[in-house]
Amino acid sequence: MPKVYCSASACVHNSGNCCTLSNLDICGKGAKKSFDTECGSFYERRNETMVSNEGACNSTEINCEATKCVHNIDKSCNASQIDISGVGAYKCSQTECETYCKK
Repeated sequence: MPKVYCSASACVHNSGNCCTLSNLDICGKGAKKSFDTECGSFYERRNETMVSNEGACNSTEINCEATKCVHNIDKSCNASQIDISGVGAYKCSQTECETYCKK
């Protein structure tokens, strides 16, 4: 299970550029490049505070639709770590999996 580093600081699950979720969804069915993917678990922080930073940058189960990625095995990511970009993101479509690598 990969560690998840994330630059989407406006996400409620982000703590110090690390994701606190234990189960993350990457969308991008048919993706051919990283910009065709997005973090389906992104949730904009408004007045909410992050629930916990206990799991930040710990290994996370990644459910991934990007089946054309070399790290995807049966819709699960097997990379040792992934990087989610999303500087200034306020919705899922403004994020992407930087670790995506076409088979």
